Amino acid sequence: MAVSNSKRRYLAEVSIYEFLFKNRVSYYWTFSFAENLEDKEEAERRFKPFRDLVKRKGGDLLVFWERQKRGAWHCHVLMNKFLHVVWLRPWMVERGWGPQMRVEKVTLIREWTGVERDAVAGGCSKHGHEVKRLVRYLMKYLTKELNDCSGGEKKKAWGGSRGGKAGNLKFSFAPWENPASMLYAIGREFYRQLYGTWPKWTESFSFIVKLGFEETGWGDKDPWFWETFGFT
Repeated sequence: MAVSNSKRRYLAEVSIYEFLFKNRVSYYWTFSFAENLEDKEEAERRFKPFRDLVKRKGGDLLVFWERQKRGAWHCHVLMNKFLHVVWLRPWMVERGWGPQMRVEKVTLIREWTGVERDAVAGGCSKHGHEVKRLVRYLMKYLTKELNDCSGGEKKKAWGGSRGGKAGNLKFSFAPWENPASMLYAIGREFYRQLYGTWPKWTESFSFIVKLGFEETGWGDKDPWFWETFGFT
């Protein structure tokens, strides 16, 4: 059965949220090619050494591919390991990338703007931006590519390491990664017991997580999670 664009977007969005909350400090990179590289397979081949580098250093990443107006591919990467741009630039150039690259440190903070909230402070930003704004920014590229691409290219519109992605397109979420995924897995089983069927992927993520809270009694032990997921 074909996987719809909305399923791909949903899993990507959940993955970004979980990546930011799990890694209070992360780094947002944009890599480009010097030439007008339109071959996606070649772009993926040149990206693999960087993916392997992050893995060797024990890091995780999410990557979103975008085709520029001139037809060339470039990618946006969210990762949780610091790599100095002065060292990384020549390393990437040796592997077929252009010297044009941009990095921004992203820090999850608690910000007070009348109401305390989670926000991300990046680069030279004076104030933190809402987490949702950063997610929308990354999802914009994914939505564009899913609408423009077809067939196998859609499968590679975004990706990441095992620890970076929240799960897979069959919605087998990763309970070993963080409590939200674990509670989703428990809540999904509880939903099946209550309603006699598995929840559809369109079911509210927070509702399934809440069922997981109720089944495990986690909320009584850790009220912070209730506040984070808006159950108070």
